[in-house]
Amino acid sequence: MSPRFMDKLWRTRRSLRIRSLRNRSRHNREHGFTLIELLVVVLIIGILAAVAIPLYIGQQDGAKDSAVAAQVTQARTALAVELSGGDTVAEALATAGADGTGLSAYNESADVDILIAAVGSDGFKITGFWKKGTSDTVASTTNHGYTTTDSEAATKME
Repeated sequence: MSPRFMDKLWRTRRSLRIRSLRNRSRHNREHGFTLIELLVVVLIIGILAAVAIPLYIGQQDGAKDSAVAAQVTQARTALAVELSGGDTVAEALATAGADGTGLSAYNESADVDILIAAVGSDGFKITGFWKKGTSDTVASTTNHGYTTTDSEAATKME
């Protein structure tokens, strides 16, 4: 073998060994995440939470509003059924009670309170509110209060 060939072979082997050592040292350095990477992940999670939590709370409020409106409308329909049987509002309320539990077509909710009151001689007003988790006894805007009458659909209290 010529000295020139040996020199070239030695340089090639040396070059390969240096590359191998570089790759090995690069591989040894990549054992975990850097502090910056972890901070970026925490920041992204914080931003997502800041956006998602208010949306979730808004969905809960909307669901409570819908539940109260449905209960008030159901009580209105049940009272209309009682009145269609020939009863007066006073007679129907005497049977139903102020909370509507005596109405045969009304299913009471554990989360919603309603109050039925006579208005004049042949009218009525039904008020409902979300009671679960509150000590409220009167419907208001803060507890998802809804009201309806014999001539109006359920409307949210303002």
